[in-house]
Amino acid sequence: KVWNYKNRTLIKTIYLDDHISKVQPLTDGFVIALTLDNKLSVWQINNTDLIKEVEIINAYNLYKIKDLYVAVLNHNNYDIAVFDYTAKKCLESPIDKEGAFKYLLKTIGVGFVSAYQIITGKV
Repeated sequence: KVWNYKNRTLIKTIYLDDHISKVQPLTDGFVIALTLDNKLSVWQINNTDLIKEVEIINAYNLYKIKDLYVAVLNHNNYDIAVFDYTAKKCLESPIDKEGAFKYLLKTIGVGFVSAYQIITGKV
């Protein structure tokens, strides 16, 4: 449910068949939801259109990078997925997939992210 907290009115109810584990605002008029079965959904609030749904295995956190959203996967997958909701597509992972658990994910300025790999020591 999307609420206008100033006048306490319900703006929109968006239904998902799956149970939602996390919801975050994206930018004006957009919301992102992560379901318990690892589906990442981007919704446009004003017309309730599902813009994109991407299946992500064991995603546990989301980080915003200006017009991009980053989903961090768990240490069993060793991957970071970058979702571009303006282009409605999931981009390639910018991180080497060498079996090194990634941590310390941070946004740096506008449109950049850093992640440190424990085993390789690469950033």
